[in-house]
Amino acid sequence: MSVAVASTATAAATMCNGLTMNSPQDFVDPVDWSDLDDLSRQLRQEAIQTWHDEPELGPLLRNTVLAPGVRTFEDAVACTVAYRLLSKPCPQTPPASFASNAAPADIPTFCPSSLRGIISEALHNNLLREAGHSASEAVRLDALAVCDRDPAVDTVLEVVLFLKGFAALVCHRAAYYKWHAHKQKNAKKKSLTALWLQSQASSIFGLDIHPAATIGAGVLFDHGTGIVIGETATVGDGCTMLHGVTLGGTGKDIGDRHPKVGANVLIGANASLLGNISIGDGAKIGAGSVVLRPIPAHATAVGSPAKIVGRARESNPGSTMDETLQNVQLMRKSASSATLETVASTNTDGTSPVTQLTAYDENSSTDDVDQSSSSSSGSEGEDGEAESSLETKDRTTKHKHDKKKKDKGTSSTDAFCPFRDYIRLAKNAPPDSITFCTLKSLLQPEGCPLYQIGEIMFTLDTRNVGYVKPEAFLTNEAKQIIVEKTKWPLERVTAVLEKFRDKWHNATSNKARQPHAVQSSLIPVSG
Repeated sequence: MSVAVASTATAAATMCNGLTMNSPQDFVDPVDWSDLDDLSRQLRQEAIQTWHDEPELGPLLRNTVLAPGVRTFEDAVACTVAYRLLSKPCPQTPPASFASNAAPADIPTFCPSSLRGIISEALHNNLLREAGHSASEAVRLDALAVCDRDPAVDTVLEVVLFLKGFAALVCHRAAYYKWHAHKQKNAKKKSLTALWLQSQASSIFGLDIHPAATIGAGVLFDHGTGIVIGETATVGDGCTMLHGVTLGGTGKDIGDRHPKVGANVLIGANASLLGNISIGDGAKIGAGSVVLRPIPAHATAVGSPAKIVGRARESNPGSTMDETLQNVQLMRKSASSATLETVASTNTDGTSPVTQLTAYDENSSTDDVDQSSSSSSGSEGEDGEAESSLETKDRTTKHKHDKKKKDKGTSSTDAFCPFRDYIRLAKNAPPDSITFCTLKSLLQPEGCPLYQIGEIMFTLDTRNVGYVKPEAFLTNEAKQIIVEKTKWPLERVTAVLEKFRDKWHNATSNKARQPHAVQSSLIPVSG
């Protein structure tokens, strides 16, 4: 039975639509391998070995990585992506229907030779760079990133032939080159060839990347289906995105309107990042999150709307693929906390237990509890007597007052702010400590936006406890952090901190004279 199957496979490999294909045993490689670099040599070797192992792949290999004229890695990538973008090769002779301007269904929308030439031109151009890299350098690093991070991939050949995330990136790099080369000739016109590449890549591979978007090198689009990247978005080197990720705009606004993702960022499946926001280097965005505000470097954000639950332990989350967020240093003592629960079970394959992210808010059920207390306040007590209507009214009034106070305490805070837990943690911080609310009262009157205040607090709070000691805040290191995040001149930051230093010294002096004081008036307790 196996012999018959092998014979059929060999026959299929040597005859394809009436065309005779050389068998792998008869194939004489015309390429001088001594002229090839390591990656090009590896790809060619894997292709020839695969042809020997599975002869039925002969037609595919001879039309892609082993096609006539293909030598280098760049040649193979250009030929393969062009082949995959077009369903059928260009006919040798124009059909008669061309004379009547008819467009038969079996004619491709682009000449394969021309398309291969466009991609090849982009890959061999060293002048027009994307995020500081030539297209050739970027594509090579992209392929190596897939091999390094995707456990399902064993060879470079698999990446070039089958990985649609990689193929879509190649299309984008060619479209990026075409877009900007066209703009250099006529700044007012778009390149429709670049837009065709975007459209065709979206149709064939399922990823929609605008030609003007800027993407760094060593990027992995794992699975890739449903990834959308808008016109003014940027993605740094070494990032990983799972399927369904959206880097979307702010609506109908024109101009700079899409996210700016730093280097080595991990973005989980189906996460949506919307608007002109920054995601700092080494950040992690949990699967399904909706991010509407900036996230600082090395932070881990989850939820909808996303909030920061801790910081990444590794320096390059984009390479470690910690999709279940097991390697995260969580915030401590959070009134509205997110915890990682380890399921107390062993997987059937003997691997480690699965880790789940569970978010809860201790205050979320406060209103329900108060409501139930109020509704039951009229029930009979131990002596069988009903509570008086006056006491019931007082209790209801108190509940409404507490709820109004609670709403008032959070109304001034952006509901989408990713630093929401820091505001809650401030309420339980030690007296005279520096909290998010302290920084807000200090820096917001100076014109510092809320997201920058949060970034400063996150950077200072290396222990993830929601506060820092005043003496740690009044250091040159803290001053440099504020300068870096706010982009203010050093003199301005120094003046602001000098005001704070004087206020802090006065507050601590007053506290020393009043030892029974519960908390210094220096520290605001709510946002």
